[in-house]
Amino acid sequence: MPHRSYEAPPPQPQQPQRQSSLVARFRAALGAPAHQQPRRVADALPGPPSMASLMVAVLRARAQRHWHRGVFLILYVGKGAATDGSDAIVACGVTRRCRLVGGEALEDGEVDAEAEPSRRRAWLRSAVAAVAPPASSSEDESDSDREGATNEPPADVRAARKAVERLRRMGCRVAVFSGGPVHRSEPLGLLVATRSDGARDVLDDDALRAKVGDVVPWRPGCDGDDAKRAFVGAVPLVARCARFFREAGWALEALVWSGCAVWSTDQLLAEVSRGSWALAPARWSDASAAADSRGLWGDVLAREAALLPPDSADED
Repeated sequence: MPHRSYEAPPPQPQQPQRQSSLVARFRAALGAPAHQQPRRVADALPGPPSMASLMVAVLRARAQRHWHRGVFLILYVGKGAATDGSDAIVACGVTRRCRLVGGEALEDGEVDAEAEPSRRRAWLRSAVAAVAPPASSSEDESDSDREGATNEPPADVRAARKAVERLRRMGCRVAVFSGGPVHRSEPLGLLVATRSDGARDVLDDDALRAKVGDVVPWRPGCDGDDAKRAFVGAVPLVARCARFFREAGWALEALVWSGCAVWSTDQLLAEVSRGSWALAPARWSDASAAADSRGLWGDVLAREAALLPPDSADED
């Protein structure tokens, strides 16, 4: 075959490597494919896609707060109810307190739970307005109508807040928590009733459920105490259950959560084996509204019966 001469093109000057933008780093953290990374400065400027990525990253970061030094109380185990065929485990955190059901978790007691959601919505509206074209007058009108609806919490949250007020009027001590990253619009409650001197008997579990509704009896893994009874369920049902114990002279306290965490048994055991979690039998004191939430994490790890993850002794 005839030979053809070939001259290589001159080498192109190498462009100086720019530091990735904040949005690019968020996209990388979210697992976006490499070809989706912005190649031009204009691609990295804030816009609707970048804002969406940023909001997803913020929400994920907020969800991670539930896990950092978190202590979760297992409230219910559904036999064979997980998608992988194992048991479904429902647990709620007891370290992130709130002032209000559905409100933000307290950060060193500084967050105003009622004002914080409106501040976030105002920030989000201003951020969207900065990157979106102005709406027409008709769109403005419909948006304002929708805004009034979105400012209202979900019906289950409103019902839970009213139930919490009823519990407090009964003399029940209530602690409200941010329980986990899922099902945040379906608050759960745990009622703990302690028999005091002179208190009368209350209906057994089956009879009580027949009168109250779908509440589930709960007991901790240790500290058996026949003078205590506890029930898990929707907060209005828990408040209805509390009425029977109050009328019989029992002392009451309740934990209320917006949000929970759900695992399958296989998933949770795999996370324990990777060192993500430690397991310990719960105590009645863990379900107390007066418990020290900040010191609970260290207390659980120090328990003799705790199943600690590998190399946990090296952690602070």
